[in-house]
Amino acid sequence: FKAFTQSSHLVFSEVLSKRYYRRPGQLQELIMASRFSGFKKTYFANLVTDVLPFHIYGEYISVSGTDYLHPLAKGWRQRFQFRVEEEIIAGTDTTFILSYRPLQKSSFEGLQGSLYINSNGYAVSHFIGSHINNATGRQMKLEQVYALQDGRWFPQEINYNISFKGMAASMPGFTMDGHALVSNLRFETVDAQIFDKAYPVKLADSVDLRSEAYWQQMRPDTITAKERTTYRFMDSFFAKKKIERLMGSFTDLPMGRVGVGIFGIDMGRLLASNSYEGTRLGLGLYTNDKLSKYFSIGGWAGYGTDDKMWKYGASATVYPKANKDNWFRLAYSNDYRNAGLVSIHPELDQMVLRNWLLQKPDRVVEYMAGLHLQKGYWQIELAARKQQITNLYKHNFNWLGSNITAFNVREATLGLRYAHGEKRVPVMGYYLPDQTVALRYPIVYMTASIGSASTGTYRANYLRTLVGITYSKHSNRWGNDEWRLVAGGLSVKDGVPLPQSLLLAGNGSKREGINFYAPGAFVTMGQSDVYSSRFVSLHYLHRFDKYLWKTKFSRPFISFGHNMLQSNLSKVIKQAIPGIATVANGYHESGLMLNQLLQKGLGNLFTFYLNVGAFYHWTPTYNWQQNGVWVVGLGARF
Repeated sequence: FKAFTQSSHLVFSEVLSKRYYRRPGQLQELIMASRFSGFKKTYFANLVTDVLPFHIYGEYISVSGTDYLHPLAKGWRQRFQFRVEEEIIAGTDTTFILSYRPLQKSSFEGLQGSLYINSNGYAVSHFIGSHINNATGRQMKLEQVYALQDGRWFPQEINYNISFKGMAASMPGFTMDGHALVSNLRFETVDAQIFDKAYPVKLADSVDLRSEAYWQQMRPDTITAKERTTYRFMDSFFAKKKIERLMGSFTDLPMGRVGVGIFGIDMGRLLASNSYEGTRLGLGLYTNDKLSKYFSIGGWAGYGTDDKMWKYGASATVYPKANKDNWFRLAYSNDYRNAGLVSIHPELDQMVLRNWLLQKPDRVVEYMAGLHLQKGYWQIELAARKQQITNLYKHNFNWLGSNITAFNVREATLGLRYAHGEKRVPVMGYYLPDQTVALRYPIVYMTASIGSASTGTYRANYLRTLVGITYSKHSNRWGNDEWRLVAGGLSVKDGVPLPQSLLLAGNGSKREGINFYAPGAFVTMGQSDVYSSRFVSLHYLHRFDKYLWKTKFSRPFISFGHNMLQSNLSKVIKQAIPGIATVANGYHESGLMLNQLLQKGLGNLFTFYLNVGAFYHWTPTYNWQQNGVWVVGLGARF
């Protein structure tokens, strides 16, 4: 292995792109050519700016999803120590070279290195920063070089180096190096038609087909002998061992599936545990791109060890232009669902988690047809469904003297999602939001459903509307704030009551046994504890930047959360469902989490975390045994 790594890298890749920017915040990157040793196809963008920011002006410098406090951010005197190392005079300009490092016993993620500040505009002309994670041994170094062009300081070179220890003391470590050169810079008006809000990073049609002559012409410098050997060896080795075929196992990872041949296994269907079913064992199989890029068909089944019942479903999805953002789907399912399910968008619904929170289920047989479109910053979804709902719990929904436990539902739904300025990048054939890019704007969700419920002489025509807004912000000297506001309402024609299955349930995550912390859910409330016909809820979470202490196995920081719910339930529903639980005077809970109390690295590729905490539901009389909940959280970082 040592002899091999002396003559070849494990991986080598090159990317050539054109980058456009237009005020106030439109960015478009077109990847013209891409080459990745061993592979014939481009599976992801693989840009240096996926790891580092394009520039370092801001209060934080984000590297691989970790925010490091900028040494020039407000409050630097209390955070960093500076030293003037040298002054270089060139004509009328002076460059001040300063070294910086976090103060001793600092309790934040900070870099140390060098800053070059030019007296022409007092701009940063060169930045070097490094960081060592003592817990994992991971070392990171970044560098950005700026040049004065047309009277403006602009990035000219962006570099990083990240080194890892081996998975064991006897195994070698490895390093990742990234280098980007910015050339052919022009300041001129850009045609607005170049920008595509939905796809700010695009792969050109011939991105994988560039010849060696093209690369030689476009490279700013020749590649080394070791880099050429990497291409030659890896391309030959991957072809002989047919390794690229294995990539089919990972193309559906964005959908939570792992490929086996032409099928993808739905990992969310394998196992669930809840108080009604006991343990649910299941399997979901769907065709993947190996069969066709234009459609996917499949199904799933699951069996509960306590209820002794099968649940199952099937679907067929068509992608008209092999674009996973735009599809048409037909689906059938025979499954359980908690009464009063509030569904806005998959990013907020936590559907996999709800299989673990099943408490008061309905048996729902559903036929569905749906259409999904991506237009700019908008996601648009239309769906029509027909359901047969049977209550599997004591309901007592009274209508004209009859106790109704089963009914039919027909419903049409319009769903919208708007994320202004969101950057979406290509990954395995999908375009996914770049989680390392902080949004400056809230994300807005909305669904509106019109439907009818009927059985015998009972019939109710209703309109259900739901709105959600999420926003997060990382503030210097304060920490990270996250807000989630959700509101909803039901309007029923002629004041007819709705059954419990169609009401708006409180989004609780409390369950029997071990309780897990789920952001956006009420920790001290069960999934079906309270119901409403109108509600508004606010979930707030603050993560402090400071560590309480830093050791190899523990690096805890505190987060504080407060969740509140205000709702009401119409009088006609209370009369139709005697004893139904609701929130009369508001619901408030607060909690503290000790995050990363324990951490364990796996070969410095993954770090696993254990978080613990407690939440309390506030009532006039203090009663921890009744209103308090201990929670644990599990996390991992690549």
